[in-house]
Order: sequence, then structure tokens, then C-alpha cells
Amino acid sequence: MKRQILFVDDEPNVLDGIRRMMRGERTEWDMEFAIGGPAAVELIEQRVFDVVVSDMRMPIIDGAELVERIAAKSPRTVRIILSGQAEQEAILRSIGPAHRFLSKPCTPEELKDAMRRACSLHDRLDNVELNGLLGKIRSLPSLPSVFGQILAELNADDPSLIRIGDLVAADVGMSMKLLQMINSGYFARIKRITDPKQAAQLLGLSLLRPLILSAGVFSAFSVERESVFSIDRLLQNAAKVSEVARRIARAEGAPPHVVEDAAFAGLVHDIGRLVFASYFPELTERVIHDSVERDEWLTRAEVAEFGYTHADVGASLLSLWAFPDGIVEAVAFHHTPQECRAAGFTALTAVHVAEFMVGRSQLVPDGVLDPPIPPLDVDYIEGLGLTPRIETWRSLAFESVCEKVPS
Repeated sequence: MKRQILFVDDEPNVLDGIRRMMRGERTEWDMEFAIGGPAAVELIEQRVFDVVVSDMRMPIIDGAELVERIAAKSPRTVRIILSGQAEQEAILRSIGPAHRFLSKPCTPEELKDAMRRACSLHDRLDNVELNGLLGKIRSLPSLPSVFGQILAELNADDPSLIRIGDLVAADVGMSMKLLQMINSGYFARIKRITDPKQAAQLLGLSLLRPLILSAGVFSAFSVERESVFSIDRLLQNAAKVSEVARRIARAEGAPPHVVEDAAFAGLVHDIGRLVFASYFPELTERVIHDSVERDEWLTRAEVAEFGYTHADVGASLLSLWAFPDGIVEAVAFHHTPQECRAAGFTALTAVHVAEFMVGRSQLVPDGVLDPPIPPLDVDYIEGLGLTPRIETWRSLAFESVCEKVPS
């Protein structure tokens, strides 16, 4: 089935150029071209598009307002902003509803790659409900204590960017959003930034302050919602898995970008659980109860309730926000590594092993249930020829978490 694509710009010459650029893709995509925001609004009222690519600076209805309208009308539509210089106010308005940002001038390869990634998301997850859920997510809630400390630091007489970076790095949701922004064309042409501290430094106080205080992009997780699910434990586990994955990747002599991908993928490997808890708190509680009572893997209980797993949700969100494929794969297959086609030692290998090694090495708070997760895939490790390395990895994990790791 052809994917439905809409390109929007108030300059006919620009649209003509895109039309010529995309001529070779007509067998794959059904493309429409709208001159200006009002014309685009008419089209989105008539049909559902899989992807919309819009210019930012347009009269009457600019790109920020257009993607906001599309988000309300059709959450499952992937929304991409393509623009040159734009006012900060417009950029901030688009941060939530836009999924990806590309800068003008944009090469044909960059634009086509963005389109293919957006379309492959729909192709890979043919689930209307999940795509609709992903389209609604503008950011992920932060740990209340961390969020409060960041607000206090920003409002201080002499705020410390280093301190803010440290706090951001301690929060999974905020780290993801800042990295999405710093790797967009609006804020930097630097590629492959996967360190939240570095992202905060590069954005600077002049952008961090309005983003956090006034743009409505970030919010604190509602403590009242927590019951058998603990966001504190989720984040503590994520930090440990991240560090162990980093150490394992380094020990295997992986290239620097694989080490960085492993660390960040470890930090966000369970981000789908945070999405479930944020959007479906009661169902999430039931899924956890069912998993524990039946001694059934959490992922199986999730499929029975939602039709997809937290790994599906996390990987899809990362793909939608244009994170590198190595990170997306590590999150998607961290429970089922043999389903991934990537060969050799990758960030996925490090995260899969790290999650198992960290396992139940941390205490479970009173009232919080600990659902079973799939074990270490020894066949996958053996297939890589790395079985002799398991004890070394166990030692690295022990050194990192300073607690006993599972046998």
C-alpha cells in the first residue's frame, strides 16, 4: 500500500523542486503538494496522511500552527518541519507537536531518508492504536524531584549549566527530548549527540530556560498515579543498565559510537514502560499484577493487554524522534536479540546482557511488584562466539552496581 505524503510550503518554486526531487518515489508514495497552510488544512480535513512535511515560515498559518492542528486531527501522522531561519518563539511552539526537524538547505538524501524512516515506522508497526498513541506523545514526564531541582536551578540568581546537565542526565524523559532537539537542524548541525549533559551544554541557558519554564514541553510525573509501578525504581534500574552496557561495550573494544549508543540505549531501554504508566496507569497496574501472579514474562502480559510490548513502544518513539538505528534496535530487541538482523557485537548485545546482569540486583520498594522479564539469551551469545565473555561481563556488572548479580 502506498503511503500518503503531504508537502507544504508557501513558495511554489520550492514545492516544484521537491516534486522533481521525489519523482522517482512515485511508485512508493502517493504525494500531494499544498501551497501554504490554509490549503494544507483543507487537505488534512479531507484525508489522513501518513507523513506531513511543512515549511515553518508561512503567512496566515505557519508550520508550528499547522503541525499543532495535524496533531489534534490525526495523531498518527508523522509531522516533520523543514525550514531555514525561524524565530525562537515559532520553534518553541513546534517542539511538542513536531516529530522531526530538518534544516534548509536539505539534501535530497536527507529528505528521502527522513521520509523512509517515517514510512517504515508505519510499515513495521501496523497497529493504528499504537501509531495514534505515539503521535500524541510530545514529551515524557520527569521524576518530580529532578524536575523540581531543575526548576529551582533555572530560577536561581546564578544558574549552573553544569548542574542542570547533571540533573537532565538523571532523568530519562528529559534526556530523550533534549537529545531529540539537539540533533535536529534547528539547534545544531552536530551529528550523533547521545550524551544528555552535552546536549544541555550545547543548547545553553538561553534555550533551556524557555523550553523548560514556558514551552510546556516538560512536566513532572504524577506521584498519585504510582502504585505497583515505581518510576524511581525504573530510573535507578535504567541508570545501572546504562553504566553496565557502557562498560561491556568498552571491554569488547567496540567503536566509540557503539559505546555511546549502548550507554544511551541502556538509559532508555524501558522507556515504553514509562509511556504505559503515563497514558494507561490502571491498565499498567493490571498488566504488572497479571505478570507477577502468573509468573509470566512482562512482555507477554503486555501483548495480551495492549497488543504490543513496552519495547515496541520505546523503539517506535525513538525511531519517530529520529534517533540512530543502533539505539532503536537495542531498545526494540533488548528482550529478544535474535530477532534483530544486525550482525556481530552491537549496542543491542551490551544492553541485553546489561539488563540481565543488573536484573534484581537492587532492592524492590515495599508495595512495588517486580514482574518477570525474559532471561539472558545464551543461544544469541553463543552465536556471536562470546559465551566465554559472560563471566567477565558479570564481573563488570558486579563492580558497577556493587551488588550481587544473577547467576
